[in-house]
Amino acid sequence: MDWRDIPSLASLRAFEVTARHGTFSAAARELNVTHAAVAQHVRALEDFFSTELMYRAGRGMRLTDAGLRLSGALADGFGEIAEGVRQLKQSASGRPVRVSVTPAFGEKWLMPRLGDFWEKYPDIEVEIKPATRLMDLRHDDIDLAVRYGRGDWPGVEARPLAAARNIVVGSAKLLGKDRPTTAAAMMRYRWVVERYMHEAEFVAETLGFSFDEVEAHLVDTNALAVSAIRSGLGLGFQSAALISRELESGELVALTEPVQDNLGYYLVTLKGRETEQMRKFMRWVLRSAG
Repeated sequence: MDWRDIPSLASLRAFEVTARHGTFSAAARELNVTHAAVAQHVRALEDFFSTELMYRAGRGMRLTDAGLRLSGALADGFGEIAEGVRQLKQSASGRPVRVSVTPAFGEKWLMPRLGDFWEKYPDIEVEIKPATRLMDLRHDDIDLAVRYGRGDWPGVEARPLAAARNIVVGSAKLLGKDRPTTAAAMMRYRWVVERYMHEAEFVAETLGFSFDEVEAHLVDTNALAVSAIRSGLGLGFQSAALISRELESGELVALTEPVQDNLGYYLVTLKGRETEQMRKFMRWVLRSAG
């Protein structure tokens, strides 16, 4: 299709609505523009075709033969577009809401709470997509994601979900009566960290050291990291929101909570791409986060 062979879509739309209603005034009300704007669009269309498309008859407008042909073609064309849009919206509203989370967030925070969402919204299917890599909402067909950072990612809408509260923890088995809280004291211990936990790098910096300066073992999932820390294999960084049960039971001991200005978990969506199902899920998540 060569768009240079097609007149202004605004003019075609104004003509189709005028042909349907029979007056510029009625067309102007439907399009929410002025009477003069509709008339100007129709005149521009007649200039494009170098032929008269409609003429005044009493208080209304009557179509010429050329106008009748164009009106029929536009009614069919715009009708197909409207049906395509309707079907696509219906398809989008019926498909699951796809949510990208880290395995740790999905396992420790989201899944224990998801039953409440199922009870409140039994007709909305949710697909949880755990991933260690940062998912691209546009290209990975993801509706929304939970990301860690400062919420300043370009091209997306980021809503605060939970403060970071990443803390240094260890097991009572490992620590005994020792409660190291300074960087120098904690650097004497072995560390166990999830390989893809970007939060750990931020928190280590706030404490004043890097993992290059300590004995650090990387594991592939946060569940493995928590298991190793519980077993006394080393210290680690963990989100307080994700290990609340271990802290309450005493399995893990909180040592220090570094100041993490503007860092936290955010609910992220593409701008202008929210469906009603997505909005319901987001409202539920935000309420659950308190």
